[in-house]
Amino acid sequence: MSTPRIHSLLRRLAVVVLMLCAGHVAGHGVVVESTPTDAAVLAVSPPVVRLRFNASLEPAMTRVTLVDVTGRETSLEVEPPAAAGEVAVRLPPLAPGVYRVRYRVLARDGHVTEGAIRFTVQRP
Repeated sequence: MSTPRIHSLLRRLAVVVLMLCAGHVAGHGVVVESTPTDAAVLAVSPPVVRLRFNASLEPAMTRVTLVDVTGRETSLEVEPPAAAGEVAVRLPPLAPGVYRVRYRVLARDGHVTEGAIRFTVQRP
C-alpha cells in the first residue's frame, strides 16, 4: 500500500474514533462553566460555588463536598437548582488556602459524572 493511501486511511480512522468518542462524552454531564473557575486564585472566600453542566441532572442524586487544605472533607447542601443543568452550594467563610469542591452528579440519561474544581483563597 502506498504512503498517501495509508495516510488517507489513518485520517478516516481518526475521524471515526473522534466521532465515537464525541458521542460517548455527550452522554455524560460535563461541567461547562464554574464559579469560581477551576484553578482560580481569589482575594476573598467565595460565598457560593456554581457548576453548570451540559446535561439535565437528577437533583436528588447530586452530591458536593468541600475538601480543605488538611484533606478534611465536608458535605455541602445543594441548593434547589435554578436550571436543569446547574448546581449551587453555599460555602462557609474559608481561611486562606487551597480548596477542592468535589461533585458527583447523575445526568437524566443515567450517566454518573464525578470531578472537582480547585481554587485558592489568598492571604489578606
